[in-house]
Amino acid sequence: MPQTQGNPVAAGFVAFGAGLLVASLVLPSEPELRLAGALREQAQPRQDELKEAGRQVVDEVTSTAREGAEQVKQRASVAAGTVQEDVRSWAHEVTDQARS
Repeated sequence: MPQTQGNPVAAGFVAFGAGLLVASLVLPSEPELRLAGALREQAQPRQDELKEAGRQVVDEVTSTAREGAEQVKQRASVAAGTVQEDVRSWAHEVTDQARS
């Protein structure tokens, strides 16, 4: 390995890569498979709890967003009504001033 000579970081990367290659070629043993299955079974309830918690958060956020949108809609409607009243009032004033 002339390119890695004197470069311990490069030698470490080469050794790590070789280890990954060998590890990917070796099949898992029966105890490893049993352990993985047991861990998967233990994780399933937690996964279900997290999914449900996520659904609840989405529902709450959706509800809050709907309420906020409804409030904005109501306030916009009130503001539009106020503007219409002001325009009518100003139109009457302009008409009265024009007649005078």
